[in-house]
Amino acid sequence: IGHEAAKKTRQLITSEHKTERDVSVRQRAVDLLYAMCDRTNAEQIVHEMLNYLESADYSIREEMVLKVAILAEKYAGDYTWYVDVILNLIRIAGDYVSEEVWYRVIQIVVNREDVQGYAAKTVFEALQAPACHENMVKVGGYILGEFGNLIAGDKRSAPQVQFQLLHSKYHLCSASTRALLLTTYIKFINLFPEIKTEIQNILKCDSNLRCSDAELQQRASEYLHLSLVTSTDVL
Repeated sequence: IGHEAAKKTRQLITSEHKTERDVSVRQRAVDLLYAMCDRTNAEQIVHEMLNYLESADYSIREEMVLKVAILAEKYAGDYTWYVDVILNLIRIAGDYVSEEVWYRVIQIVVNREDVQGYAAKTVFEALQAPACHENMVKVGGYILGEFGNLIAGDKRSAPQVQFQLLHSKYHLCSASTRALLLTTYIKFINLFPEIKTEIQNILKCDSNLRCSDAELQQRASEYLHLSLVTSTDVL
């Protein structure tokens, strides 16, 4: 499908979004756009779908998120673009981004050294938004826990700044995400020994050691013990 056809279809989606009340018609327009995507137009189509997603009907958002994620991975010539797309998905429609989608970006970043520093910097910046979706906190916890050292040389993203930024989200998150963040903190002790005491003080908090959630309580207790009795080589 040529450039003109792609352009007309994008115009159709914009037009249908503004005038068509039938969700099924808008759904078909999105399906067509997805089907006609290839390496020559992928960035344009993904960009258009992201724009449309911001105001799309709630009933089709989850499917749109999955389609965008598939296209971004399939046609990613540059994986920094792929990271940007997934983080934008979380920002625009975080409630509709499944674990399968957000965890996939972590797998790709872990396996691609060329994008690790970029991913750490980008997710660090994304976490600074006043309203930050919990899925962004999860991705940030994973990526900074593994690669936060790659951006720690900049005083704006120094170890303590990274830790405080993540921990500022801690009490707003579910127990499962808080458990994930505690794992990030123990990784930070290894990456950044200079903030070990500050992290241990968090692990010692009654809100963690006496938490009503048994798994969270156990994790805080075990991580605190681990940090006290082992060297950074073991961590």
